[in-house]
Amino acid sequence: MDLLISDTCILIDLHKGELLEKINELPYNLGVPDAILSELVEPGEEEILKSGFDVYSLESEEIIEAFRLNGVYSHPSIVDIFGLVLAKKHEATLLTGDKKLRIAAKREGVAFKGTLWILDEMIEKEVIDMKTASESLRKIIDEGSYLPKIECDKRFEQWKS
Repeated sequence: MDLLISDTCILIDLHKGELLEKINELPYNLGVPDAILSELVEPGEEEILKSGFDVYSLESEEIIEAFRLNGVYSHPSIVDIFGLVLAKKHEATLLTGDKKLRIAAKREGVAFKGTLWILDEMIEKEVIDMKTASESLRKIIDEGSYLPKIECDKRFEQWKS
């Protein structure tokens, strides 16, 4: 089963869209860097763990690599760079909505996906229906997430049927 490593913004989006408790119904293993758990207030550690995420820690050489990459890619937080390093180590897909982290992932040869992909997967795998996806996406947007308007509008149109 493929491994998905989440960054901070994906966890926040899933929480805002009331989908965090549903993501473990997808046919993937889920991971999160331990540093994210100490950073997030909402959703909290307990909620993330109950949602099926396994906690991954970096070893000393990986921490060194994370700090090196943080010097190369200055915008993503060091905590989110930890996720990039973990995804690279485990040949996993990085879940992120952060544009700068996506650029870093691409340059580092790490596959990445975002919130809209998760919603698409949840529909395709029959975890949620289109109405629920539309309602969740509306909540995520209303709570201030920066998702591409054109792609969101496409989904709202698709999910009307």
